[in-house]
Amino acid sequence: MSRPICVECRVEYSCEKNEVLVNDPAVGGFPATYWYADRWECPGCKHQVIVGRGKQMLGKEEDNSFEFNHNLPVEEDG
Repeated sequence: MSRPICVECRVEYSCEKNEVLVNDPAVGGFPATYWYADRWECPGCKHQVIVGRGKQMLGKEEDNSFEFNHNLPVEEDG
């Protein structure tokens, strides 16, 4: 796998933590799922990204998981 590159700093991210538990919330009739990914960080500006989808955990809910938004509302100019 190739490393993400920070657009701002123009350097490769480094893996900050493996096996971050991610909560894929229920959307459009699909049930919530939990899976593992890696958290990468830019050594310059400290921006972080979640990369990869590893093994899935079925039927387990965790309070300390990272939950993401499927769609981020975007404001249009006008």
